[in-house]
Amino acid sequence: MFKFKTKQLNFGEVSIANTKDSRIKDKLALLSKGLMLPVAVLPIAGMLLGIGAIFPSIFGESNEMAVLFGNIISLPGTIVFRCLPILFAIAIAISFTKDAGMAGLSALISWIVFCAIQSAFLVHKGDSYYFMWYTFTGTDGLQEFSGIFTTNNIPGMTSLNTSVFGGIIIGLATAYLYNKFKAIQLPKTLGFFSGVRFIPIISICCAMLLGILFSITWPLIGKGLYYAGTGLSSAPVGLNSFVYMFLNRALLPFGLHHVISNLMNWTPVGGSWDQQAQAIAYWNGQYYQVGNTMGASWATVLNINNATVISGDANINYQLLNYVGRTVTLTPLTTGEMSSVNVHLTPDMIFKGTKYLHNGSYTFNPGQYVSGMGAFMMFCLPAAALAMLLAAPKGDNRKLAGSIVLSAGFVSFFAGITEPIEFTFLFLVPWMYWGFHAAMAGLICMVNTILSIYTPYGGHFVGTCFLDVMTLGIIQDVTGGGINIWMVCIIGLVFSPIYFFFFKWAIKRFDLHTPGRGGNQLFSKKDYLAKKDNKNLKGNERIIGIIEAYGGKDNITVVEACFTRLRVQVKNGSLVNDDKLKSLGAVGVVRVSPTSVQSIFGTEADVLKTKVKEQLEME
Repeated sequence: MFKFKTKQLNFGEVSIANTKDSRIKDKLALLSKGLMLPVAVLPIAGMLLGIGAIFPSIFGESNEMAVLFGNIISLPGTIVFRCLPILFAIAIAISFTKDAGMAGLSALISWIVFCAIQSAFLVHKGDSYYFMWYTFTGTDGLQEFSGIFTTNNIPGMTSLNTSVFGGIIIGLATAYLYNKFKAIQLPKTLGFFSGVRFIPIISICCAMLLGILFSITWPLIGKGLYYAGTGLSSAPVGLNSFVYMFLNRALLPFGLHHVISNLMNWTPVGGSWDQQAQAIAYWNGQYYQVGNTMGASWATVLNINNATVISGDANINYQLLNYVGRTVTLTPLTTGEMSSVNVHLTPDMIFKGTKYLHNGSYTFNPGQYVSGMGAFMMFCLPAAALAMLLAAPKGDNRKLAGSIVLSAGFVSFFAGITEPIEFTFLFLVPWMYWGFHAAMAGLICMVNTILSIYTPYGGHFVGTCFLDVMTLGIIQDVTGGGINIWMVCIIGLVFSPIYFFFFKWAIKRFDLHTPGRGGNQLFSKKDYLAKKDNKNLKGNERIIGIIEAYGGKDNITVVEACFTRLRVQVKNGSLVNDDKLKSLGAVGVVRVSPTSVQSIFGTEADVLKTKVKEQLEME
């Protein structure tokens, strides 16, 4: 009988090591960690925005107590998003300096100086800002800036809108300076400023130079990113959503999906919403002015304080939670159209309205890069887990397989943590992951974009899940927000049978060694019980076991963690015992390079990192 030949990898182990670029992969792993640190605080900030917006929607904006209570809840979330560039600067600096506090402080100071230098080159005339370097247009050799190029994230200071790009650059520069000069010894007369006290000083000087450099180059770069985001948001039939989600899933095994996710979620490449632009809405087949005053901006009609340009798909999604569901007046743009009407504001009305002001192009499309995640996280991956369970022979093998795949499927459904279930079949049958799952995830995301399903980005690690649907979707729909959250379930129910039947057919047709089947049977009962016992070891016993599995104290140089992975740098990768790590609770092991080994422990990874560092007496 014909047998499909596929490379079977040992469960829990995948190697992507290449000595020529191992250092680059190590640096990318640190970058990935730094990018995820600010994201960890966004779920609570997003919930505050969503919950705070409910009160004005239900009781009306004329109810002062409802507005006050809503602001008390939502404004703490708003300020977190306004300060994202600062958070990224601090996080990147900390990530590349082994959690050095002085590096984080220096990054904060550098960001303030960076913005101050840019502010010095901006001239305020009337309602516009002009820039002194450029003579392309404008009066007296000054280049006028629209709202997309300026921002006021720092109170009392208007600077260039460099989004999180500026924060990342400042963070990287500060980390480099810290690592290079942290042990510098100055002459005795300046001895007080030796060592880490020198870092803020040199960082300020560097930030001044970067501020000047960005003042010269960023206007052109910013325009390029803005137009790239506009072009992608106007892509036909959601092709941009398909490509993004395919790459997101394809890069997940290497831990590099955070890079592309942050690019689309927090920068102009993911779209831009100018809150100072004219408030044009699209409703019932026509364009309308929002509010009673023709030409009024979103900032005016929605009472947005310190209005600015919101960049990035997830960032826009979060901000829209403040306003969707509100009752607004739509005024016809021209005479002869129907009279003014009062309607609930929806994301669809806002983003389609941008087409009126931008020559038929959308400046953003909310949810285009995140809305499809809910369907495959809550329905499709659990369906694949069920297929793998039923494909295992009855008896002990099925029970053992069920203990792994069902719990992994539930975590995907409830909390949006997909690595346990995705890595289960990635390690055993790689072609099913990259050839089927990544492509299907892209297709689901594309369908969601076509059908205008604006699932809010809940930030529960990788995207939408049951928690997000309950806290950021249903409530907004009930209050007239037009999220269409119920469509997530419809799409999930349509695609989950495809996952189930394909997985079950492929496993049996090609005799694939998924959990509980064939030569790659996960564990014997004795192995399973031993693993369970090891995972439940008290305190230091398990931590010591993890250290020993990584080759001992002398072999470990750096210990870090992201949401689900313990990321360890070692001197000699050959001393790392993958089987022992799995027996201590790791779902799998990823060898990023000969000296970088990551073990997937799930949500306890960060706790394990802290305990391992304490045991090793690391800083």
